[in-house]
Amino acid sequence: MEGSGVTNYATDKPSYAYSTATTEFDEALLQRDIVTPTQVFLAKGASLEQAQRLVMLREVKNVTIDPTNSDDDDDDDDFSDDEEIMQRYRQQRHQQATSVHYIQRNEWHRHVNEASLKQWVVVCLTSSDTERTGHIEQAVKEVARSTTSGMQFVFIPYQHAIEGNWPFHNLPCLFLYRYGVLQKQMMQLTYIHTMESLYELLQSTIENLDSK
Repeated sequence: MEGSGVTNYATDKPSYAYSTATTEFDEALLQRDIVTPTQVFLAKGASLEQAQRLVMLREVKNVTIDPTNSDDDDDDDDFSDDEEIMQRYRQQRHQQATSVHYIQRNEWHRHVNEASLKQWVVVCLTSSDTERTGHIEQAVKEVARSTTSGMQFVFIPYQHAIEGNWPFHNLPCLFLYRYGVLQKQMMQLTYIHTMESLYELLQSTIENLDSK
C-alpha cells in the first residue's frame, strides 16, 4: 500500500489516521462541484489510494455527498454566496501552493517540466512497498505542508515515471527539476526517515546547485 497513515480499512474496526469527516467548507465546495471527494481527502494529506478508500467508506456508511440533500440547508446559510466560496477556495489553493500533486505520466510535462520554469520541482517516486518508500513519502508530505521555500512536490509511481526496467533497488528516489530539465537524481535514500532530515538534504542540495 502506498503512503502511510492508514493501517486498516475494515468498516467494522477502522483504525486510520484520516477520517471520512469533512468540514463545512469542504461540503460547500463539494456541493458546488468545485472539488471532488477524492481531492478533499488528498488535501488532508492522504495518499491517492487512501483517499479512494476513504471515499468508498463514505459510500458504505451512506454519508456520500448529495448536492440535492435538504439536510444541508443550514450549512448553505453560512456559504450562500458563491463568490465568497470561490474567494476562500482561491486563498486556500494559494496557501497550498507547495502541497504535493499526484500525477500520471501524461501530466509530467505540465507539472514537472513547465512548473520547474518558475520554481524547483521535487519528484518523489512512489511504490506499493511501504517499507521501501513509505518513510520518504511521508517526509515529503510533511515538508510540503511546512515549507515556505516555494518548492513544488510531485508524487508518481516509479513504474509510470520511467520507461523500461528501472531497478527497484534505486528507491527511495527523488528527482530535482529546474528550468525545465532534470538537475539532480537522488537515489537509494533509505537513510531519510524524518521531515527534518529530508528538508536539510533538499536545502543543501538546491543551494549547491543554485551556486553553480
